Amino acid sequence: MNGESSHRRLLARFAGRAGYALGLRVLWALISFGGAALLARWFSAEDFGHYGSVISLITFLSVVCGLGAPNALIRLLAEFGGDHPEGEKAALAHGAIRATHAAVLAVSTGVALLIAAGAIGLHLAHRLPEWLVYVAGAALLPAFTVTDVQAAAARSYGRVFAALAPKDILWRLLIIPLAWWAATSLPQTMQLIVFLALAAVSLTAFAIAQAWALRRAAPKAVWAATPVYRLHELRRISTSTWITQVASSGFRTLDVVIAGLFLPPHQVGLYFAATRVAGLISFVLISTNLILGPEVAKLHHSGSHAQLTRTLKLASLIVFLPSFVGFLGCVTFPDQILGLFGKRYAGAHVELIILAIGQMMNAATGCVGVVLMMTGLERKNAEILVTTSIATIAVMAGLTYAFGSVGTAIAASGGLTATTVRLWLVARRHTAYDPSILGLFRRSGA
Repeated sequence: MNGESSHRRLLARFAGRAGYALGLRVLWALISFGGAALLARWFSAEDFGHYGSVISLITFLSVVCGLGAPNALIRLLAEFGGDHPEGEKAALAHGAIRATHAAVLAVSTGVALLIAAGAIGLHLAHRLPEWLVYVAGAALLPAFTVTDVQAAAARSYGRVFAALAPKDILWRLLIIPLAWWAATSLPQTMQLIVFLALAAVSLTAFAIAQAWALRRAAPKAVWAATPVYRLHELRRISTSTWITQVASSGFRTLDVVIAGLFLPPHQVGLYFAATRVAGLISFVLISTNLILGPEVAKLHHSGSHAQLTRTLKLASLIVFLPSFVGFLGCVTFPDQILGLFGKRYAGAHVELIILAIGQMMNAATGCVGVVLMMTGLERKNAEILVTTSIATIAVMAGLTYAFGSVGTAIAASGGLTATTVRLWLVARRHTAYDPSILGLFRRSGA
């Protein structure tokens, strides 16, 4: 009965508020993939390559500039009374929100200005003819970062739509017609520059609207209280998660950035298309991680180890089956899938197959990162992510220089595989759980 109840709880989370969040994430994935495919068709291969480099760099830097604040806010706002803060807790919640917003806005704005200044400097030195692309792209960074922090606060108060919709749904929908207008109405040399500038302006508007929604979502007691700041506690909590988040983001984005440093823009565009397709394989894993975390923490710390083992078996099956179907599609019909981006992108079929192998390995090991984070092994998790990501970046630079985008794909796929296998081995060695698909064949309670 306990096994059945744990399964029902997990499935109920898929059907409840967490399921609503999952639905928005699925919609985000579809819009993101479809939007990338349309941009690839409307813009030249060179412009799409520049777009991939810029958006990957901004995505990575938004995590760096986020300073670990999103996860810290979720934890602190729950500690400071959640939906019903009173007295000092309301004041502390107000202080946490204001401090994180001020910090990430200042840092992200400063980094954006540095990027713009660097692009101008390289242009004056005749080393970056596409400098305006990076100046326009840098304008995305502050809003890109702030929306993530505001999303964390909104999630803490149960406002899933206000958390996920502004950037992940509404903005990504809006930039599709903006891209079409730029591609059909402007000279080729100005299309990407104007599109990125309009994308930055519109995302800033959505960030302002999200801030207004957060103002309404948070309990009135929070805004009525005079803010009290515990900066040392905020810094301690955020630092512990920031390193892990940066390393994880590096695996998802820096391969395109490194490819942009060594390869012609049109080759970067082809590789970027391959990453968009391969990333769909582990989408279910990423979404399941969001839902499974609280269940792992609750069952592990209550001593319900056999129950948690059965829950992880169900989760591994939920993750593996659709991921395997996606993997088979990528390795069986790579040309046809990449053809959604345009005929010329079928040239990246080798890269897609290589990347798909790494993503499938990631899915096969299951929610191993969540298991380590929720069972007190977050330091080992961070150590593996950081050391492997540094090694992967070094190898990636060498292989990209020697073998082009195929070398980039080999390094990215190999680094992801090495990371997930190392995490899985730690989970097997230091916990009673096997979150991988192999865990299905182990006895519950083993």
